[in-house]
Amino acid sequence: PFLKCSDNYPIQEALDVCQSNELYPEMVFLLGRIGNTREALQIIIEKLDDINQAINFCQEHNDMELWTDLIKQTVDKPDCVTLLLKRIGNYVDPRMLIQNIQSGCEIKDLKESLAKMMCDYHLQLSVQEACKMITLRNYF
Repeated sequence: PFLKCSDNYPIQEALDVCQSNELYPEMVFLLGRIGNTREALQIIIEKLDDINQAINFCQEHNDMELWTDLIKQTVDKPDCVTLLLKRIGNYVDPRMLIQNIQSGCEIKDLKESLAKMMCDYHLQLSVQEACKMITLRNYF
């Protein structure tokens, strides 16, 4: 809580203390604050082993490189792929994930997960198209 509530501390020193004590959630927060989001994502995936937090982190930072890193680092884990399929349709072109799935990989609830992802992605495209039409109508 202190790290999030206060700005009155040197971030690099706080990060060094967190690293030496293996305080991974705090490291993620501090790395995110200084813009080192890729390293923060790496910690979430490797040290915290929390795919939901990793997805939330990518959503929060809205960075295509983070999504690419997340997909590349988790595509060999069927449980992670299932969650990604269910949750990324509003943020990433589904082909980005599907093209990286290894053939022969057994994914639980694949049909339902793919259907959800495609619905989310289609909805996102529809909303974008509607916004574009409204903008064009109001502009001219």
